[in-house]
Amino acid sequence: MIPAARTQVRRYTILLLAVCSLCAAAAMGLFVKMKDYREAVEEEYRYIQHNRVEKGFYFSKTLIEFEELAHMSVQDTPDYRTRVREKLARAYSFHTVHTSEHFDDDPLMFSDTPIEYINMWQAAQSEYDTAFDELYRLVSEQLESNSGNLESLTKLDEAELYKGFITKAKRYNDLLMQLSVMQLGSLSSRIDRMSAVNLVAVAFSGMIFLFIFVIYLLMDSVRRNLSRRIEQSEKMYRTTFQFMMNGFALHEIILDDRKNPADYRFLEVNKAFEEMTGLKNEEIRGKRVKEVFPETEEKWIERYGQVALTGIQDHFTSYSEKLGKHFEVECYSPEVGKFVTIVDDVTARTKMIEDLKTAKDDAEDANEAKQIFLANMSHEMRTPMNGILGMANLILDSGTNPHQSQLLRMLKKSTESMAEIVNGILDFSIIDSDKLEVHLESLNIRDLLNSIAENFKLLAAEKGQSFHHTIEGEHGTIISDQVMLTQIITNVLLNAHKFTDYGSINLHAVISGSLTITVEDTGPGIEDEYLNRIYDTFYQIENPYTKTHRGLGIGLAVVKNLLDRLKGSIDYRRSETGGSVFTISIPIQDSRRRPVLIVEDEAISRMHFQRLLENTGLEFIVAEDGEKAIEKWSDDAFSCIFMDIGLPNIDGIEATEIIRKQATIEDLPIIAVTSHTQESEKLRMHKAGINEILSKPVSPEQLNAVLSRWL
Repeated sequence: MIPAARTQVRRYTILLLAVCSLCAAAAMGLFVKMKDYREAVEEEYRYIQHNRVEKGFYFSKTLIEFEELAHMSVQDTPDYRTRVREKLARAYSFHTVHTSEHFDDDPLMFSDTPIEYINMWQAAQSEYDTAFDELYRLVSEQLESNSGNLESLTKLDEAELYKGFITKAKRYNDLLMQLSVMQLGSLSSRIDRMSAVNLVAVAFSGMIFLFIFVIYLLMDSVRRNLSRRIEQSEKMYRTTFQFMMNGFALHEIILDDRKNPADYRFLEVNKAFEEMTGLKNEEIRGKRVKEVFPETEEKWIERYGQVALTGIQDHFTSYSEKLGKHFEVECYSPEVGKFVTIVDDVTARTKMIEDLKTAKDDAEDANEAKQIFLANMSHEMRTPMNGILGMANLILDSGTNPHQSQLLRMLKKSTESMAEIVNGILDFSIIDSDKLEVHLESLNIRDLLNSIAENFKLLAAEKGQSFHHTIEGEHGTIISDQVMLTQIITNVLLNAHKFTDYGSINLHAVISGSLTITVEDTGPGIEDEYLNRIYDTFYQIENPYTKTHRGLGIGLAVVKNLLDRLKGSIDYRRSETGGSVFTISIPIQDSRRRPVLIVEDEAISRMHFQRLLENTGLEFIVAEDGEKAIEKWSDDAFSCIFMDIGLPNIDGIEATEIIRKQATIEDLPIIAVTSHTQESEKLRMHKAGINEILSKPVSPEQLNAVLSRWL
């Protein structure tokens, strides 16, 4: 992470400097280009200036030759004629040079100049050329005249032709000068503008360079600050690395010619690693693991290699035979080709867990032995107690004197108390072993409640209590566990009987979608502070040394445990008279409910499954294959479907998929009954919509457990 931060800062610095350098280069390029353009304009300025001066020179020479010619003394001599011809020739030569194309080939002649000035100058130039030609022709004709009369040359300066030539020449020269001034002024303005642009370019370049310098200073400050922070982080990392509680080791993977992990090298380890392994950083740094631990298995090198090459973290525990220690290892890759192992010595923890597991197993064995002992002891004690009670009843029935009858009744009462304690111990041993299973069967709940009520009525009468029971509901045959129901109702009634010294006990049962039983007594009731513990095992509200009611305090605990197994509940409230009201609610299965659909093609298996369902009291309908099952099935027709998988025509999986698509009842349980136990087959069944899988052959216990979960 730290090298990456440095690289990032360096990259952004270089990028910013490159952008600023490009801007500066562009500004300098503009400056150079404008400088070249300015020099070109200045060259044109000098050229035009020289051109106009040269034009003026030859123009003046032409006029001077004509003026000298006009003021010469006329002599009819050969020498005079020769001098006239020479002046005329020089005037013509000067005029020719002055009006030649060399001077008119001016690239800036017509730029930035109003068109009217150009037209006027061109017209004056044309008039001047015409006047020169006429004057030149006149002098030439007189000079070459055969008559030899040269008198007219003496009055040349007075001739209208000469005067017109001089006027047109001056006008032409004035316009040329004006035009030159305008052109040179325009070029001068351009030169000034170029100078201003160059100045701006120079200023912009300076600003860019200044900006680059400022940015460089800022980036250098950031770099220095970051370097300082990185150094602090490295120092902190180094301190943490060296003094962390877990062992830390950095390694580099070594690949063979095929790019497969072949070994790895120690790069650095911390003090905790040294203490755990007994290896020193100076001794193993740079060494390969096979040099340090020759017994290292290839699987560990491959495992670490996968972490170093793929970056996928790993976590595992391992045991070092050489060190005799257990280690918990967290492995990750900080960069490709390297991996870090964070090692925790869990030898003590592992030993503690193993000791706890051994102690737990020993405790479970001891607890199981205790349960077996309690159960056997209770069974063994019941036989002599039943004999004592039987003999006491026989003696009482055979006739005794009052004193003997009183003694026998006391003996009978004490024996009954001991029998109650033994029964409590036996009940506790059963629920505490957690081996009690629910056995569903068809039973008449009205007959069961009436039988319990009749037996309890005799017990209540012995204590002078009045007992009444009522039953509401249209039907009486249900599917549940008769033994558990009897135990639950009896324990609640006995609890009311124990704590009600006088008054009445009432039982009211309502049979509908569930079985609701309310037991109300006129006893003292239970204070709110004790309500959160009345279902705890062995808990008693009374002081054990001063209590007036006997018992072990497990009656309601047994009730709560059995209700949990039947998915029921129990609630308590105080009655209007201050007594206790316990309300029990248990979900039940009406034997008149929807039948079960059995889908099985094999006759023997079908008959076996029918017998199992008959013992539960459930009605059923049979389908011999998947096609008939789909025909018989419809919403609300069945409470459950037991589906064989290997069926003709349409197999069980396909039939399940079809039923699931057509069903509007999402919670319809479909149980597979099959010999296909492969994981792939189970996965297909669950994807098709199978809720649970029963392996053939099915036992009554397995069927009862499934029915308890789904119905």
